[in-house]
Amino acid sequence: MDKLARVIRKRRISDGMIVLELPAVDLIYDDNGRVVDAQPEDTSFSHTIIEMFMVEANEAVARHLTELKVPFLKLFTLRRKKIRRRPWRCSCERPA
Repeated sequence: MDKLARVIRKRRISDGMIVLELPAVDLIYDDNGRVVDAQPEDTSFSHTIIEMFMVEANEAVARHLTELKVPFLKLFTLRRKKIRRRPWRCSCERPA
């Protein structure tokens, strides 16, 4: 699994994946939904593997829905060379 995750990561980086080295936190809530604590987010490679496999699964489902011509909402980025002001675009059109 480690080898597969590293292959996926390498491919995603070459496809333009953004890697942010920002501190992230998990918020801890009480029974009333109020934030009572914050803890550093898990940054272990095992956590990263899970996230990468989740993204891969989402992309596989999106490809399948596209093949079936089922409408769905997807978010994607455009290459920076083509557009600078609005790098994110949301599409909710029916697949052709």
